[in-house]
Amino acid sequence: MQNESSDFEIKFYPRGPKSTEWKIWPKAGGVAVASGVGESWILAECAAKKALERLAAKNRP
Repeated sequence: MQNESSDFEIKFYPRGPKSTEWKIWPKAGGVAVASGVGESWILAECAAKKALERLAAKNRP
């Protein structure tokens, strides 16, 4: 599953029965700019969205 902003995309990766890893990738390519692991899908999605908001705030002119 992917959620998208203008410059980045979030990708989720299952990590065992009770955790999900998330990574934020630049759409232009390259290495992940942020990542983390949540104890559930919901927690991982919430953490990834917060990280994406912080990243977007940093990159605003």
